[in-house]
Amino acid sequence: MLAAAVSRFRNSQIGKSAVAILVLMAVGCDDKPLSAPGAAGAGSSMSGPAGAAQPSASGIPESLKSLIAELDGLAKQKTIPAGVFPPMILLPTSGQAYAITDGKLTYIDIAFTPVTDEFLTKLKDFPDLIAINLTGTQITDEGLQNLGAQPALKDLYLEMTKVTAAGAASFHDSHPNCKVSAPK
Repeated sequence: MLAAAVSRFRNSQIGKSAVAILVLMAVGCDDKPLSAPGAAGAGSSMSGPAGAAQPSASGIPESLKSLIAELDGLAKQKTIPAGVFPPMILLPTSGQAYAITDGKLTYIDIAFTPVTDEFLTKLKDFPDLIAINLTGTQITDEGLQNLGAQPALKDLYLEMTKVTAAGAASFHDSHPNCKVSAPK
């Protein structure tokens, strides 16, 4: 059963990206710890590798600048509680809270940040999102309704949130092409 799961992951789009990311990390890795400058909290803080490339303010489309500033602020507050071993989720965000492809916001990784249901209303106007990682946030079933249609969404990570199995199932029913990783 494990071999079949590994094979499915390896053949998935995220699996292929994960392999590429792991190879790049192995080639360019150093012994510096992953940390978010200025992050507070009792647990460890993680963002991306030191020196990870981030688009300059001039490279960010005007329509995204406000949201990107907010995502950067959330990333600085990322705190993984002591004793918590989060699932390994690899997104092509270069260690940042977001990825922009061809001027469009495509990936958001705001796991273990103080994100709220209200924040998700800001994402409904970005239909090119492919994956959103909300692991370890305070998101609820009601918050998922705030995401809107999200026609391109393929992966939504909801582990360690306040989302119920019923709420995750309802979201999946309205977004059948999206894999929802929900709390057990």
